[in-house]
Amino acid sequence: DLRVDIPTAGQLITGYALGVAIAGPALALLTTGMSRRILLLAVMGIFILGNVGWAMSTSYAMLLAARLDFVFTAEGRMALEAAHGMQGLAVSVAGAIRAAKTAVEGLVRISCVPGLAGPLLAFQAAVEARYPKLHVEVSADFERADLAKGETDIALRVAEPQEPDLIANQCFEIGLTVFAAKSYVARHGLPATEDELCNHKLILYTRRFAELSAFNWLERYAAANAHTMRADGPDMMLGLVSAGGGIGIIDFHGDAAPDLVRVFAQPSTFVRGWLVYHESSRNTARVKAVVEMLVAFLKARLCSAAGDNEQRDPT
Repeated sequence: DLRVDIPTAGQLITGYALGVAIAGPALALLTTGMSRRILLLAVMGIFILGNVGWAMSTSYAMLLAARLDFVFTAEGRMALEAAHGMQGLAVSVAGAIRAAKTAVEGLVRISCVPGLAGPLLAFQAAVEARYPKLHVEVSADFERADLAKGETDIALRVAEPQEPDLIANQCFEIGLTVFAAKSYVARHGLPATEDELCNHKLILYTRRFAELSAFNWLERYAAANAHTMRADGPDMMLGLVSAGGGIGIIDFHGDAAPDLVRVFAQPSTFVRGWLVYHESSRNTARVKAVVEMLVAFLKARLCSAAGDNEQRDPT
């Protein structure tokens, strides 16, 4: 298109080689203090601008100048200035991130099963009393929050976590006790032994809790018992048992219900609880502060919940 012969066109390659040979060492000296990542982005930008200019050239002289000097064109200098600005911004952002990691303030999100939300009300107050600028948000849901995706900062689970890059602390244990309503006891009496449970109306949990063996403790006595109901969660279980629908296994909420009595004095089984957070939050001050307080709180409040008078050591 520019009406030049092949040898003359070949000089463009020579010009490019000379540009790299001259500009390469100079750039290395001029950018020694820059982040390598920022420098890479800047150089890529310069190459893009240079090639765009080369493609838009209307004469051989412009092409040769672009091949020889595109690194030092006005566009190149603008790209370098932009790179320095990006480096300054990166330093500022890095400083802000470091400050956020060291300051015990802001918001920490805790995800838990609905049954644990009530006791965490007292924990929220304890955190705000100790760290006025630190706030705790509690989300109660049976759906498991994804710690790796940042859906929550801390999770309380009743099953051992299997995901990679998670830090898990088995720090509490909840006793599950067999309860019945006073109205049910008045009509049917209480079983004297566990084996007599098969003669009573039992309320069991749905398949949602199939992986949690502790919640399915009553299943063994329901094999020959047609008089059963199923609850889709501890709250529904509490409601059905309180209504006199049958005998069910309940956590510490059973002792707080005035219409319920323990069928057996001691818990029939225990469920272990795990405090879980992502490895990337290990050194974040606000998360670390909440984790330390929460471990102590759970050991003090929940280890013997719905249990006997002596606290069990979860370890």
